[in-house]
Amino acid sequence: MLGSERGVVEEWLSEFKALPETQISSYAATLHRKKTLVPALYKIIQDPNNELLEPVCHQLFELYRSSEVRLKRFTLQFLPELIWVYLRLTASRDRQSNGCIEALLLGIYNLEIADKDGNNKVLSFTIPSLSKPSIYHEPSTIGSMALTEGALCQHDLIRVVYSDLHPQRETFTAQNRFEVLSFLMLCYNSAIVYMPASSYQSLCRMGSRLCVSGFPRQHEKRWKERCGRVVLDPDFMVQLLTGVYYAIYNGQWDLGQEVLEDIIYRAQLELYSQPLLVANAMKNSLPFDAPDASQEGQKVLKVEVTPTVPRISRTAITTASIRRHRWRREDPVGNGSGVSGGEVYSFQTPKCSSKMAELASELAQTPGQSVAPDHFKCPEKTAKTPQSSKRSGSNKVQQRSKKKEFLSTTPYRLRKRLAAPDSCLESESEYSASCSEEDDEEDQQEVSTVLSGQKTPAKAAAAATSPPRNTLAKKIKEEKMSNLVEEYFEAHSSSKVLTSNRTLQKLQTRRLNQKTLHDLLKKAPLAYAAEMKKLSQQHESLFSKWMLQLHLGFNIILYGLGSKRDLLEKFRTSVLQDSAHLVVNGYFPSITVRSILNSITEEVLDHIGSFRSPLGQLEFIHKRFKEDASLELYVLIHNLDSQMLRGERSQQILAQLSSLPGVYLIASIDHINAPLMWDQAKLRLYNWLWYETTTFNPYVEETSYENSLLGQQSGSLALSSLTHVLRSLTLNARGIFRLLARYQLENKDNTSYPGLSFQDFYQQCREAFLVNSDLTLRAQLTEFRDHKLIRTKRGADGVEYLLIPVDDSTLTDFLEKEDEDV
Repeated sequence: MLGSERGVVEEWLSEFKALPETQISSYAATLHRKKTLVPALYKIIQDPNNELLEPVCHQLFELYRSSEVRLKRFTLQFLPELIWVYLRLTASRDRQSNGCIEALLLGIYNLEIADKDGNNKVLSFTIPSLSKPSIYHEPSTIGSMALTEGALCQHDLIRVVYSDLHPQRETFTAQNRFEVLSFLMLCYNSAIVYMPASSYQSLCRMGSRLCVSGFPRQHEKRWKERCGRVVLDPDFMVQLLTGVYYAIYNGQWDLGQEVLEDIIYRAQLELYSQPLLVANAMKNSLPFDAPDASQEGQKVLKVEVTPTVPRISRTAITTASIRRHRWRREDPVGNGSGVSGGEVYSFQTPKCSSKMAELASELAQTPGQSVAPDHFKCPEKTAKTPQSSKRSGSNKVQQRSKKKEFLSTTPYRLRKRLAAPDSCLESESEYSASCSEEDDEEDQQEVSTVLSGQKTPAKAAAAATSPPRNTLAKKIKEEKMSNLVEEYFEAHSSSKVLTSNRTLQKLQTRRLNQKTLHDLLKKAPLAYAAEMKKLSQQHESLFSKWMLQLHLGFNIILYGLGSKRDLLEKFRTSVLQDSAHLVVNGYFPSITVRSILNSITEEVLDHIGSFRSPLGQLEFIHKRFKEDASLELYVLIHNLDSQMLRGERSQQILAQLSSLPGVYLIASIDHINAPLMWDQAKLRLYNWLWYETTTFNPYVEETSYENSLLGQQSGSLALSSLTHVLRSLTLNARGIFRLLARYQLENKDNTSYPGLSFQDFYQQCREAFLVNSDLTLRAQLTEFRDHKLIRTKRGADGVEYLLIPVDDSTLTDFLEKEDEDV
């Protein structure tokens, strides 16, 4: 970091601490003029080892909890970068460098989940009705003339959806991490119209890196820092897509499209239905060219609304429509000018929201009351008490029903999303559109004046003499909340992070090895064995039907609860004994489409040579099967929806392979969202016939390559996994891995051995003529990481060390077996 940038940050830290309370507003207005401050803060946040990171996080938190909204937005612009750094450090298990960022994120979350009174917020939104015009439709343009206003009013069902309360969090855990981060992204999206262009760029970079890190697509990116695979949550990805969609239309056309493709790529690998559907909908709705960004200040999408027809047919006027439009009457008492409810009550304030709702409901239902049109002018206001009309038989039930009718107004979040940012909106509240805090107090006095004219004298006197309820309790709760936030941030701002030493190694019953665990599970009695055998016999009776349908041009897909490996194996041994067939174990961690095509070209077609790409290999297979009509090949794929085969490119090649004449495909799927892998084009190529084959058999073979907390991943299983994975790699890759394994065994007696540094490893590989550049070695190490063959970590000196996460005995057996093969 340059000295000038460091000086700018230190000056920013010192000037806010010495700032008096009266100058905070003027300071917030001039903060955006410091052009060099924001890039310098980004550099500090990106460097977890920077000594200025902790005071910067503390300063950002102080800005966020201040009463000035512009300072709050200044902190929010760094939220995407803070989330990226936090998740990157969490994936690398570097918790010590993560303490101050974690405390800042939790502090913002705990401030946002509570209102000014200390009560938890409840998020809500209203599902609109077809009888109300919106930016997407006009009621007069829907369908035929039979859809009159009266008919639409019959379907005017107001549905308000509420979210659950968000509890306070004292620390991040694996269970609540993305619940907190999703809520923070929701807060960022609610203020995204005020964010600068640098924040949009940071948002797009965060999305790409989170979705691609640790996957093969990462090789196509030109990033300086590398990161391990980050676990993502579908709700967090949906919130990320909301911000990305706005960034695409506001100056980040190229970056936004790139991150959109990366999110689709990750959602396809994880089979997350929600982000996959939202991202594809966004992708299909994008225009061919970038939107016109020549007009500055536009922060919303352009939507053309058809002008409403001013005439109302006589047959369309009903009792409901008259009652609904009663507020449009002319003022019988004033100057004769009609005042609509939208002109009188065009704002909402949180301090008197319920009273304003009650007042608006009363005036909307009472024709004898009116309000002067200059009643709410800013800053001078004159309160005018409406004339009270005579009532008979009014009760509380009618008032409640009127309040419910008022809920049918347009939701505020939709209005905020469509409206351009207003410079007058500087209050801390979301709903406040008044010009100052004095206006809010005057509004509250006016509402109390209006409502007091509609009370009986006895009730008015009682209301004047009785003190307000829960005032003392609210003050105590606010003080406790303020103290709790300060104590929380001070407790988490230190660099010392206390972790528990309760690990699995401390248990009295140690973890079993894989063979012992397998033997114990095998001895366990199998419940419902007779019923499961009967189910299997029912499925086996369909073998002849499957063969007929395969020869008729269909492919078979099996789904249902339980492993279908034994069922497909019985089909292979009983029906396909005399036919050429290929069995693909999709659950194998190193299976690829290229290895499947290699097996067909080498084993079935007896081709000697290599191909430039899988598409060229597929063309060769298509040509051979088209030339020789006698060729037949049955392909059995276990777990077609496995993580290694569920990519779009892999599924496209397999779909084209299954459509070839003479190739018959029968496969099994187990993921509940597996059909989301295929669009209409792939489904047409696959031409599936679906069979529900529930077996209730355990997934023994399918999960044999997964790490288990019950058993140790060592012994013969780990050895076989190493052998199978390395046999699919090149000779140079196997030599690189053997060199690292030998060096690790030579230092097995050294208890403080951190691993082999990357530079030393590169020199040894170069001397052995295994690589010609460090880029080649890094690409090979990335492939090792994908197969979980090696593990990297950074030492205290910042050097990257390489380590094989296998015990020494297994590693020795592996090298002996490799030497025998060589």
